[in-house]
Amino acid sequence: MYRIVGQKRIKDIFEASIKKNRLAHAYLFYGQPGIGKDCFALSLAMGLNCSENEFWGCGACTYCKNFLQFHNPFFTFIQPIPSRPSSMNKDKYYEIIREVTLERVNNPYQEVEFPPTLTRLPQISIEEIRTIKKKVTLKIAEDKYRIFIISKIQHMSAAACNSLLKILEEPPPRTVIFLTTSALGNVLPTIISRCQLIHFDPLTEEEISTTLAHKYNLDPTQAEFIARISDGSLQKALRIAEEGFEEIRVKAYDFFTQCIGKDELKALTYTEIFTRNNDKMEIKKILHTLQILMRDLLQIKLGLTDQVINVDMRTSLENLVEKYPGIDPESSLNYLANSVDLIDKNIYIDLIIQNLRQSFRDCITRKID
Repeated sequence: MYRIVGQKRIKDIFEASIKKNRLAHAYLFYGQPGIGKDCFALSLAMGLNCSENEFWGCGACTYCKNFLQFHNPFFTFIQPIPSRPSSMNKDKYYEIIREVTLERVNNPYQEVEFPPTLTRLPQISIEEIRTIKKKVTLKIAEDKYRIFIISKIQHMSAAACNSLLKILEEPPPRTVIFLTTSALGNVLPTIISRCQLIHFDPLTEEEISTTLAHKYNLDPTQAEFIARISDGSLQKALRIAEEGFEEIRVKAYDFFTQCIGKDELKALTYTEIFTRNNDKMEIKKILHTLQILMRDLLQIKLGLTDQVINVDMRTSLENLVEKYPGIDPESSLNYLANSVDLIDKNIYIDLIIQNLRQSFRDCITRKID
């Protein structure tokens, strides 16, 4: 059984719609990553066919158990997946995909991580949409629904988009399709126009800290701190909690200060060692943490020192602003976001880090001694 965090406004909308038997054939949930779009869709999907008629699903009846194990023919969950390497056995590939998908279905607030053996960019292919077309022909009881969830539809291929459009244009009876995205601007307008749009709000700090403390057994003080730096995303909060934040923060601070140091050759050498000593996932963690530090630098530059999150590092950050009065944290945040995006697209990581180093150097002005 799922625990939806926050989103009371949207809960009220669906509770009213279902009680009045006014479900739309297709919904598009949108909002920033990690705030519960997939979790909400999964909860609805389980509840709609729950044998015990529990609104959000009981988690214990035969339907709900089969749902959670991915054994129900009337429920399909689709997410972007990397294509199979030619060197990998088909059975092994599908076993990995099933395990990752099951993990996602059972822990929808967690980030999706594929093993390093699957290096290609995850995508939703036309084959996945063909699966939907086959399943909508299955007979179903009059009091049940065929339910399809397509997560992160911004990663759908053009052929898959066109195929999905045909389903949305002629929706089969007793069928509900939930689409989710954190990048509405990257979704085809023709798909958007055929769905009922539902915007998801960022979670509050209290909602995140309470969840971290009660469900994930974090120390309440640590939970409050992580909630402050999570930008309303439980997914981001869980990532920070798992990363060993203190150690990663030290690496992030050192990386930035080395990049902008006076000796450019030393900075170049440091970043070469940095990429050798840290794998892709570790580098992403460091860059995510550096984003938090950059936000603090921005607050200090704006004179809002009371809003600094890393309070224990405030003096060090203030010294950086004093030493480099022309430092531009806002541009640095953009560079960091772009670098993380390029890492996700499997661009050569050494090139990403060297470009980031140069970008940092370009956006500072050293104080003349």
